[in-house]
Amino acid sequence: MQSPQTVDEFVAELLPPALRGKEIRRMASSTGINSVSIVEYENLSIADTSMAGARTGVTVTFTASSAPANRLNNRAPRASQSVNLVEALCQLD
Repeated sequence: MQSPQTVDEFVAELLPPALRGKEIRRMASSTGINSVSIVEYENLSIADTSMAGARTGVTVTFTASSAPANRLNNRAPRASQSVNLVEALCQLD
């Protein structure tokens, strides 16, 4: 498992402010020991999930029009696309 600092640095490098766009809003919710905080930007959203205070995932969801596959292939927008960055980092170990 990667440290929270390593994941934060990876997210900052992978998704710089220019790619994210302007911040639109921040949201947070918790139920029992589970919680999620979401920062929504113009082009994507970053969701941080945790259980009992320990981070369990970071998921990036691109908006339909800004998803990398759509922009690179000049395809019509489709449903939003998500990737769990913590799972992706663990597979690199």
